[in-house]
Amino acid sequence: MGIPDRAWFLRALLCAGLFWIANGQVALAEGTDRGAGEEGREALNRMVEALDQHSYEGIFVYARAGVVETVHIVHRAGDSGRHQRLEMLTGSHREMIRTPEGALLAGPIAKGDRLRGSGVVTSLGEGWPRADSISEDLYRIQLQGEGRVAGRPTTVIAVEPLDQLRYGHRLWVDEESGLPLHAQLLDGRRVIERLLFTSFTLRDDIDAEELEPVGEAQRRVERRLAEESDDSGEPEWEVIDVPAGFSRIAHGRIPSPEPGQDPIEHLLFSDGLASVSVYIAPEPGGNEGQARAGALHAYERPVEDHQVTAIGDVPAKTVERFARQTRRR
Repeated sequence: MGIPDRAWFLRALLCAGLFWIANGQVALAEGTDRGAGEEGREALNRMVEALDQHSYEGIFVYARAGVVETVHIVHRAGDSGRHQRLEMLTGSHREMIRTPEGALLAGPIAKGDRLRGSGVVTSLGEGWPRADSISEDLYRIQLQGEGRVAGRPTTVIAVEPLDQLRYGHRLWVDEESGLPLHAQLLDGRRVIERLLFTSFTLRDDIDAEELEPVGEAQRRVERRLAEESDDSGEPEWEVIDVPAGFSRIAHGRIPSPEPGQDPIEHLLFSDGLASVSVYIAPEPGGNEGQARAGALHAYERPVEDHQVTAIGDVPAKTVERFARQTRRR
């Protein structure tokens, strides 16, 4: 089953900045100790802080769902927040401009456009929390030795989920700056997404012009859900048996893309690292089934003349549980 048009619309909202959180599962080396865990949490915190402290330019390769793409990135950090320009170097010319206010896309926008994607691309942007926000009951964070990426020495951080409801991560962070240069999502020992820098330069002289789109293609701004949705009042829908470790952190109503339709209700859940969105749209006679694009899973089912869609970078069983447990209050 392919993701239907309505679900693709919902996915576009997700990619526009609801949460840029990478998920994956990693097999830790045996013999890791508490000291390595404490050092791993410190290294992760340094990485999160580095994204706000260092500006850089580079080229990375992004592999997902059997497709490999090459991307040029310019990242400027400063008092006004993180600003980025990502430019596709393979396929049709596309660009993304990320700012604290949202994302601007330039070029032809295809369904499931990976430039907007989820997963490991988020290692370069928003979404990574500090280690103290990640529960030790759900994840184990460890150092896993050293490596070398784009000619630069790195420290390897592994984030291992302690159950099968979520993925984990493996991150190669630059020893000099603390910035991530290689990121993997793994399902068990299988890599399902990968981001790898092939060139990387720290810079402190990035001008505003370098963060503007270079193409003349049609542009479209996608704003954050928090700015577009009405989150007043209690939600009309709920997940009655939330999977272990997750809790609802946001609720909103989004205008329907179809004229005259009632708003789409959105419930956002997180375990501190992984996130799942549940959308409830007026749509009688919908279908039930699942879909996948790389690490991104979706499950939809009809409930009381509405279509419930759960979507997130988590295993298929997790989004299915969210969808099946969604009821009207």
